[in-house]
Amino acid sequence: AQVISIQSTFNSIFDLDPNSAAPVIVIMSLILSFEWMGGLRSVALTDTIQALVMIACFLMIPSIIKRHYGGWSGLDVETYPRPDFYQSFSKQQQWTFWQNSFINFSFFTLPHLLQRNYAARDLGSLKGAYIALAVGPWFTSFVGIFMGTMGVQILGAGASPANPFSAILDEVMKKDGFAYGVGVICLTASMAAIMSTADSLIIAISQLITMEFLKPCMPDVTPGQLTKYAKVTSLVAVVISVCIGLFWNEGILDLGKIQFPLSTQAVPAFMFGLYGTTKHDIHPWSAVAGAMVGTLHVLVFYFSYLRIGEKNPKPVNAGISGLLINLFVIIVSEAIRRFLYGSDYNDEDKIVMIDHNSFRSNITLANEKTTTRKKGVYLLFPKRPLWDVPDLSRFCQSSDNSNRSSASITMSALSPKLVWSMMEGVEEPLTNPYWVCFFFLTISVVTPLMPSEQPPLFEHHVNQKTGSITTISSFVYPPIVV
Repeated sequence: AQVISIQSTFNSIFDLDPNSAAPVIVIMSLILSFEWMGGLRSVALTDTIQALVMIACFLMIPSIIKRHYGGWSGLDVETYPRPDFYQSFSKQQQWTFWQNSFINFSFFTLPHLLQRNYAARDLGSLKGAYIALAVGPWFTSFVGIFMGTMGVQILGAGASPANPFSAILDEVMKKDGFAYGVGVICLTASMAAIMSTADSLIIAISQLITMEFLKPCMPDVTPGQLTKYAKVTSLVAVVISVCIGLFWNEGILDLGKIQFPLSTQAVPAFMFGLYGTTKHDIHPWSAVAGAMVGTLHVLVFYFSYLRIGEKNPKPVNAGISGLLINLFVIIVSEAIRRFLYGSDYNDEDKIVMIDHNSFRSNITLANEKTTTRKKGVYLLFPKRPLWDVPDLSRFCQSSDNSNRSSASITMSALSPKLVWSMMEGVEEPLTNPYWVCFFFLTISVVTPLMPSEQPPLFEHHVNQKTGSITTISSFVYPPIVV
C-alpha cells in the first residue's frame, strides 16, 4: 500500500506518467538505506516533525477551500457532480458501514503503529502517544471528508485521479501564492509521512523475522550476524513490496479493503493474551492455527468473490467472516488438544528447565533443589519443542528465591496472570460486559439505519441543439441540507 501511495503521490506532484516505476524504485531504495542507518528512533523523530507540519496544513486547507470555493454552503444540489452524496445510504452501504465500523477495532494491531508508540522514552510519553492516536482520527476525518466532498466539485464530473488528495491540492494551489505555499508544504509532508510509514513497516517485518523466527532457530547467533540477517530481510521485503505495488492495477483503495480484514485476524491472539485467565487461556498453537486459517479465508474470499463485480457479491466483510472462522478454529483445535493431551497449563508452580541437549523441555518442580546451571523459565504451556521456547529475557528476569537454587536463572512469561497483576487497581473497560454491549450498541447507533437512497433520483433526457441526448439526474424532491 505504501509503495502505491508513493508512486501515485510523487508522480502526481511532478506531473509524471502515473505508471512510471523509476521514481518509486529510487525512493524505496532511499527508504531502505534510511532504515539500515537510522532504525526506529529516526522514524519516530521524523514522524513527530511531520505530524506537526501536517496538523498546521490541515488547519489551513479547509479555510483556503472555503475562501475560494465557498465551502459546503456554496454547493448547488442540482449541479453537484455526485448527487448520490445527498442521498441516504443504500441498504448494502449501511450494512457495509456497520461492518467497517466494527472491523476498525483492529486498528491497534497494525504493527507500524505499535512500534512507533512503543518507541516512547517513558510511560508518560507512551500515554501521550495513545491519546494523540485516539483523538487524531476525529480531527483528520473532518478535514478528509471536507476535502473529499469539495474535491468532487473542484475536479468536476467524471474526474477519477489516481491520487485524489494530490489532484485536489493541485487545483487549490493555482488560486494564489498563499494556497500554493501551503499546498507545497502539505504535499511534501505527506510524501515524507508515507516514506516514514513504509520505513517503520520494513522495520516491523525485519524485527518479526529475525527476533521471532531466526533467533529461536539459531540460539548461538551473534548480534552482528542478526543485524546482517535483518538487513537482508529488509531488502527482500522491499523487493517484494515494490513488485506487488508496481503490478497492482486497482489502486490504493482496493488494498485498503483488505488491510483491516487481514489485521483483524490478529485480534483473538491479542484478546486471549491480554484478558485470558488460567481456565480460558489457549495454547499459542491454537491461536496460530486460527489466525492462519482466518487469513487464508480473507485472501481467498476477497480475491475469488468480493473483488469480482460480475458475481454481484453480497456485502459481507471478509474480515468479519474470517474472524468468525478464526475463533471457530481456535475453539476446535483447543478442544482437540485438551482432549488428547489434557490440560498442561502451568499455574506457575513449576519451572521449566531448558535442556538444549533434549528436543523437548523438561519440567522440574519449583520446590525441588537443583544445582544444574541451566535457564529456568516460567512457561504457560511447557510441553513444547525447544525451538518454540521464547526468549523471555526481553520481558522479565528475576533472581531466585529461597525455594530455588542460586545456580538457576528464572524468568517469567508475559502471561495473562502477570498482566492482571500489573493492572491491579485499574478498571479495564473490555472486561466489563456492559461496556462491551455498549460498544456494539454505539456502532449500531452511528450507522445510518434509515430508508435507503432518499430522496430518490429520477433520470430525464434533454435534447441538445446538436441532436445529442443528455441524461440528467434530478431529485424527486429537494434533499434537506443542514
